[in-house]
Formats: sequence, C-alpha cells, structure tokens
Amino acid sequence: ENNTLDSLISVRDDHPKLLYVEGEPRWEYKFIRRSVADDPSLVVESLLRSSQNKYYRQGIAVETTLAEGFPKKKEDLFAYSGIVFGSIESTFFTLDQQNMIVDFVKERGGGFLMLGGKNSFSSGRYQNTPIADILPVDLLPDRALPVVEKVRLVLTDYGKTHNLMRLSGDPATNNKIWNQLPPLEDFNRVGEAKPGGVVLARGDPESSGGNPILLAFQRYGRGRAMVFATGSSWHWQMEMDHEDQTHEL
Repeated sequence: ENNTLDSLISVRDDHPKLLYVEGEPRWEYKFIRRSVADDPSLVVESLLRSSQNKYYRQGIAVETTLAEGFPKKKEDLFAYSGIVFGSIESTFFTLDQQNMIVDFVKERGGGFLMLGGKNSFSSGRYQNTPIADILPVDLLPDRALPVVEKVRLVLTDYGKTHNLMRLSGDPATNNKIWNQLPPLEDFNRVGEAKPGGVVLARGDPESSGGNPILLAFQRYGRGRAMVFATGSSWHWQMEMDHEDQTHEL
C-alpha cells in the first residue's frame, strides 16, 4: 500500500505532421486521407500530382506550404515527423532530395513508408537509389510491375504479437479480424527482408504469387522505414460494414 513514487510528467500537444506524396489520383489516396480526416492528433499534408507539372495540395494550413512541390530544404522537410510515398517514381525526386530523405530518417529520426503502386519499388525504379538503402527489403533488379491478383494478408508469427498490428487486445480475436478482411487486389513483388528487417505480414501462400512480403519495417539510424507493398487496402473499407473501424485503425 505504500509503494508510491512521485514524478513530473510533461504533457505535449505536438500534433505530429505527416507528408503524403502521391503520384496519381487513385482510390488508395482517397481512402487514406478519409481514414485520418477525423483524427485530431494527426496533421496530414499531402501533395498529389493531378497531371504533368500540376499538383493538388490538401491538409495545408498555410497557403505557401508545398507551393513549390516536394521540399528542397532540410529545415522544411525536417518539420515533418513522417513521410509516405504513394505511387510516385524515383525520378520525380532529385538526388539531393533523395539523400535528404535518407537523412530525415537517419538523423532526424523520422518515419518513412512506401506504399505499393504501379510506380513504387522496382516498378518505380527505386533500385540503386539512396532510398533503396533505407527500405527493410531488397528490391528486385528488374522493373517488376505490380502483380494484379487477389491476395489475403496473413500475419507472421512476429506480426501477431506486434503492437502495430493490434486491432483487438485479445490475440485470438485480433487474428480472426485480420483473417476476415477482404483480400487485396494487387501487390508489388519485392525481394527478401534485409538482416535488420522485420516482416509483419505476407500474402496468402495459396495464391499464385507465392508468399510475398506485404508489410515490413526496420530501424535505420534514429528512425524507422516501412513498406506496405499494396495499393488496394481501400477494399478494407469499401467491402466492410460502413460502421467498421478496421481500415481507420
């Protein structure tokens, strides 16, 4: 009864900012933005390429934000806590910008996530770029186009216990929720996980695509880099009950 300890707690109201860069209007972009729209703890600023040299900005509080496209200065990029790449090819970024993204993860301690798409991973020619170095998986040497077929996401043994994959506090219920999600309709084929990479989910081994890595992460310097090798998680919203919150989580 007398085991007490006094401590000072600093309560911060950070509202971390995320930068989401998307190369084309697509369902995944629409539903990701919709999923975070009602989350007061996040600020998601997005740069969407609507056509050649034309961009649509959403979530910005200041008119000048991203007015010139992707940040060209470290201080502008380092104002964010995380970066998300959608279907956007590597040549969209200069070499200096790619190195700046690496420093964002390694030095600033930011998070980086690459989503699947027709211009992601090897299909977006990211092999042999600085960004390929921070990814938790190897990229295939050729320009491997996304595989268009239905595939179910299956948690690995590590994924079943990881907080990131927790949709329910009960392990059995959590695994059941994941197993009942609608199948994805595409995925980008990547190589194996790097020595420091942690695979959280793979594709159903019964599909013709084999047992592809769908979700993985690794620590890189002070930050973390992740891959989610599909562009069709929006099915987890459209094919579920409208009150279901699984996609948002």
